Amino acid sequence: MEKELEFSVDYNGDCEDFTYTIDGVEIDYINFDEVSEFIKKVEESVEKFFLSEHRTEGVITWNENGTMDISFRTYNEPDWGNFDNHEINGITPIVFEYEEVED
Repeated sequence: MEKELEFSVDYNGDCEDFTYTIDGVEIDYINFDEVSEFIKKVEESVEKFFLSEHRTEGVITWNENGTMDISFRTYNEPDWGNFDNHEINGITPIVFEYEEVED
């Protein structure tokens, strides 16, 4: 089962936008606070992952082989054109905890 979290966080590390999918199916009952908390957990747990003082966008993928990959873009100033891309691959996965809601 492949899971993917695409996210954007602001200068405070608060989630601005996100999409979470499991095997390509979007899970729509997760809230912004759950994503913000998870991103903070990743920042504390993964040495090479950091947030920009302006905005950070990225994709976290949980792979079927039991690893996790993170690709992210940090903005160096409020201007959308000045950014750096980063990749961290094959790391120990971090569990994304969220409240499951039944339909």
